Amino acid sequence: MPKTISVINTRISEIRPEHDLPLTRVGRDNDGGYVIPSMILGNTSFLFSGGYGNDFSFEKDFLVKSNASGAFLYDFSITLPKLLANFIGASKAVLLRRDHYAMSYHLMNIYTYLRLMLTPRISLIHSKLSNSGSTEGGKVSDLRSALDLISTDGKIRFFCKLDIEGYEYELIDELVELEGRINGLVIEFHDTFSRRATFKTSLNLLKVNYAVLHTHVNNYGGVAPDGEPVVFEVTFLNRRLIPDLPSAVPPKESLVTHDQPNDPKSAEIKLIFS
Repeated sequence: MPKTISVINTRISEIRPEHDLPLTRVGRDNDGGYVIPSMILGNTSFLFSGGYGNDFSFEKDFLVKSNASGAFLYDFSITLPKLLANFIGASKAVLLRRDHYAMSYHLMNIYTYLRLMLTPRISLIHSKLSNSGSTEGGKVSDLRSALDLISTDGKIRFFCKLDIEGYEYELIDELVELEGRINGLVIEFHDTFSRRATFKTSLNLLKVNYAVLHTHVNNYGGVAPDGEPVVFEVTFLNRRLIPDLPSAVPPKESLVTHDQPNDPKSAEIKLIFS
């Protein structure tokens, strides 16, 4: 448990966990790791992941801990040419006697990318996940087409991780339509203050077929003017996987047993549900 915890009384009732089921943390410490239902590790055929961000620790750890055959990671924003260009730019800055940190940072990103490309069972696809039809930024894949490229077998079950910087809202309808192929989700919701109505609508649509099991605040996102956090990591489990349980009172506060602050230099945020 983190030493420093900040408490927020949230009025966003849609993010309140509905059941107390075993959870586990997957991925690295701090930013990049997520808390998911333990049962997912034994009930998933493939991991479908959106968002690389120079970190594939979640995908790698998921494959170690689960029965999944492979992971398919979609990200259009990071390519080797872009990483090399960033490194060259940082090298020029060093020649001008500026900060050496930038060069080592970009070199580490290149190293991480090459490790990813050489990691068995993880496939990186340079494509944007969107259903808007826009081709801005390169190749675009809607969720259904992306899943079909992996398998069209209706018996294949996916777990989805989405950290795609606001594009997650475009995929909500497909996540609902494809729930028969998806066992669970962890979604990082961005811009929840400026898009509050869309955020709540998305949660309510998902909750028809998926139960909220865990909510964590990404403290990098800060706090909005209304006192609510801006970025939430919300974990869902398909309701067909939830065993018959007697009615239980939802928890009054978020758990921090498995959580870690995304930014280790700032306080972890604990939610109290009104």
